[in-house]
Amino acid sequence: MNQMRRRWSIAAISLVGATVAVAIAWIQYQVPQKPPNVIFIVLDTVRSDRLSLCGHDQPTTPNLQQLRDEKGWRTTCGAKTAGTWTLPSHASFFSGVSPVEHRAHAMVSGIKDLNSVKARTRKLYPTKGRPSLAERFLERGYTTVAVSGNPVVNAKLGLLDGFEIQKISKKWADTFDEKLIAALESGLDEASDDKPLFLFLNIADAHAPWTSVPKKVNWLPQTRRHRYKKLDKESFWQRFIENRIDDNEAEPWLDRIHNLYMWGIRRADTNVARALEVIEQRGLCQDDCRIVLTSDHGEMTGEHRVLDHGHYVWEEMVSVPLMTYGIDQDLPAIMSATDAFDLLLDGHIQQPREVTSMGWPHIRRCAHTARKGYCDQSLALWIGQKKYTWINGEMQMVDLEVDPHELQPTPILDPAIRARLEDLSTDMTADASDIEDDAEVIEVLRSLGYVD
Repeated sequence: MNQMRRRWSIAAISLVGATVAVAIAWIQYQVPQKPPNVIFIVLDTVRSDRLSLCGHDQPTTPNLQQLRDEKGWRTTCGAKTAGTWTLPSHASFFSGVSPVEHRAHAMVSGIKDLNSVKARTRKLYPTKGRPSLAERFLERGYTTVAVSGNPVVNAKLGLLDGFEIQKISKKWADTFDEKLIAALESGLDEASDDKPLFLFLNIADAHAPWTSVPKKVNWLPQTRRHRYKKLDKESFWQRFIENRIDDNEAEPWLDRIHNLYMWGIRRADTNVARALEVIEQRGLCQDDCRIVLTSDHGEMTGEHRVLDHGHYVWEEMVSVPLMTYGIDQDLPAIMSATDAFDLLLDGHIQQPREVTSMGWPHIRRCAHTARKGYCDQSLALWIGQKKYTWINGEMQMVDLEVDPHELQPTPILDPAIRARLEDLSTDMTADASDIEDDAEVIEVLRSLGYVD
């Protein structure tokens, strides 16, 4: 009899346990789960081929390597940016469309006499039926926070629509290094604990003006900071662009630029680790989150006789890393960096975008350099490792697997690809006539050195 009672007791306990488990499961099913926190990190001005993550022989990105090798972040070093400077690329990140669709870029297409034209740039205007990335997260009940070390990412240029909390640098270098992390902490302090978080973080330490390389760095020589003097006819900038300086004299200047840029990338990599530590300490990725990290463009350090960024579609200018965490989808070797929009919003890419990049002339720099640089309109289309370019009407192709530095282009023979490039070039030249100059936009860009 006692044995039977024990059996009944065990059965009753098992039944109660099963009932509780079912009840818990039912409650979990009935109560909506909190959506994941979403974090978008842009490493400003970081080109792939200068990253140890992507095979460079200097230790520029040990923290990114650790994220890939030890934390399982998915990685590609072949993402291509939609534009060649902050405004068009960020506008594509936030709108999900190409520069000729969102139209936030320099408006100089089709102009013949660049010497007589004022600088003109169009901001990102709100578009009916196409809310920004941050506005979409707002609609989903998120708190939206923007923290940027790049002062071009600002409300006057239309890039902050939908961000409730904004911590934006006022000028270059005032929110680099530890100051960026302080701004991040401040922004997160203001965010609601009751809502999921969408955080945008622009880490701009790799953007000029670069900080001097200190003596203590064991893999780079101590290097004094350098500012380009773009309006001085006898400066290194002017003489290099105009090809008025021989290789022997140019070499130490280019070495100096290389060292400063490498140190900027290393500092940006350090700030990634610092930012992720803050996010971890606050429990923002404790249960579920997704993170996308990429760059808005690269930097020319003398390749193709070009310095700085904002022009041309060479690989050094538009090939950037893209990394994801908490997203169960492999990344293709070649992809559009604008696919970050879908990865952030939905956690996957349903339909990969056509991989294109566009660069417009810089009117005043073209004039200042006797038309030796920054005068060209250019675009690129990638199909796998084949890169097809259109530069002022000339169409060429390179196979990046055999010619990664684009030194031996060949004519494009495929009529379908030629037709597609012509269509894209037509779109580029058709957008400059219907909106008047925005004096406020030009003043912002002039104050930040984008307009001479």
